[in-house]
Amino acid sequence: MGQPHTANQWVSRAPFLQLNPVTQAGQFGNEGRNVVRGPGIEDADVSLFKYFHIDEKRRVQFRAECFNLLNHRISGCP
Repeated sequence: MGQPHTANQWVSRAPFLQLNPVTQAGQFGNEGRNVVRGPGIEDADVSLFKYFHIDEKRRVQFRAECFNLLNHRISGCP
């Protein structure tokens, strides 16, 4: 139980399509980007925005965004 886990223990391979290298050469599969997140991967993304009305039909948006606000390293990585 004290051994580190492998990717096969965290992620099921069932939803992933195995491509045929002859008929599907150059394709990358059917799963979306960033769909697998293992243990210890946490981040805090923050977005603040404010609308300023110019007139009845127009408005301007001020937006500030911060990704991985706390800047934590992934636990278990060197």
